[in-house]
Amino acid sequence: MKILFAFIFLFIAPAFVFTQVEAEYALWENGVGKRWLTYHLEKNDVLLMKDKWNKIEKSLESTSNEFAGKYFQYGYMSGYFLNWSPEEGFIYVRYFDVEHPCYFSYGKVSIKTFEVNFITEYETSESICPGKVPTPPVWIPANGGKYLIPKNESKRFGNFYGGFGEFNGFFRKWTEDFPFARKWKKDYKSQQKFILPKGLETDIKKPIITEIIAVGKKRITKFEPHFGPFYEKSSITPVTINAGSKNGVVKGLEFIILNSEGENSQTLKITSVGKNTSRGIVIRQINEKDFEGYFKYDEKSKNMVDTPFSPIQIGQKISTSPLQILDY
Repeated sequence: MKILFAFIFLFIAPAFVFTQVEAEYALWENGVGKRWLTYHLEKNDVLLMKDKWNKIEKSLESTSNEFAGKYFQYGYMSGYFLNWSPEEGFIYVRYFDVEHPCYFSYGKVSIKTFEVNFITEYETSESICPGKVPTPPVWIPANGGKYLIPKNESKRFGNFYGGFGEFNGFFRKWTEDFPFARKWKKDYKSQQKFILPKGLETDIKKPIITEIIAVGKKRITKFEPHFGPFYEKSSITPVTINAGSKNGVVKGLEFIILNSEGENSQTLKITSVGKNTSRGIVIRQINEKDFEGYFKYDEKSKNMVDTPFSPIQIGQKISTSPLQILDY
């Protein structure tokens, strides 16, 4: 009987060990996001990636550089995250399909004033990431260190800061993706006040911040699908704002209503422009029951619930910039 038991153990144990070892390569929980399924990468690469990450994490406990740490650029289907310190270098990881790392690189870091240079020493030889996107070599902190961005995207960040170009109407267009890597909140300690480092100030677009000075009568109507294909109706409220062409307002420009509620379900769109004032419409989401509101997480019920918007009022502050109401 003992011989039979020993035979069964010897037969089963390797399979059990193999399963445990395979799991080591297939799953990575590093505190950024929820989890990462790493089975698309070579096994040896996964070990190298984890080892480098852990060394950087350890060095962050004593580093004096306030911009070092973890950054995460999230997207519904793809994005990247990175971790770096002056002492242990960097690791840069791209992912796709929500949670699948598909490329990584690591190496040394060289710092010149506000420029953080990534000197790649190793990268995955095979990548299944969509497109062929190499590791950006030069990065800069932005908005006081809340962001770390490739230096060649400084003009793009300037538009993001002001809420212009592709970022105008930000919350309506970018609800499931984010354009830049934000510092992991618990790592953020900087008290710096700069938007972009010295020498790149001309890339910054100043946001238009103003207020509503007149409110018209609301109506419910069919409107262009601002908030996705499932909403056929919108509420439309005419308004006048205290800014015009001399402030940079143009027809079609969108403003964010600064009340921190349902920001991706409402917007203010300019319809005509004067020198000192402009007219526009506040467009708000309407569901199939003609309810004007947005979804909000309810702590008591642990569900998303329909929540009505606050009334539009004279004196309501508005801005082109998404940074006015982003969490930090």
